[in-house]
Amino acid sequence: MVLPFVRDLFADAEKLPAFSRVVSHLRANAGRISVSGLTLSAKALLISELQKAGGRPLIVVVRSNEAADEYIPVLQAYCELVGGAAADSALSEPFTTS
Repeated sequence: MVLPFVRDLFADAEKLPAFSRVVSHLRANAGRISVSGLTLSAKALLISELQKAGGRPLIVVVRSNEAADEYIPVLQAYCELVGGAAADSALSEPFTTS
C-alpha cells in the first residue's frame, strides 16, 4: 500500500507545463515523441505518469538489453507509486541480432 502523501508527491509531476504538452501530444495521436535529457528515474516517472494519463500501453525503446534490465525495476516501482499500470505490466522484450 502506498501512503497518500507519497502518491501526492509524485502527482505533482502531472502539473508541470512540459508534462501537459507531452500528454496533449499523446492524446492527439500525433505520432511518436522523443523525450531526452532526463535521468533514468525521471524518465521512468514520466513514462508511468504518461501511461496513467493516456490510459493505454506505451512502448519504450532503450539502447540495450542491459539498459532494459536496469530500467524495468525502476519503471515498475513508479507504476505502483503513481497508481497507473500494474507494476507487472512493465515488460522487457530482449533484443537480438542475427
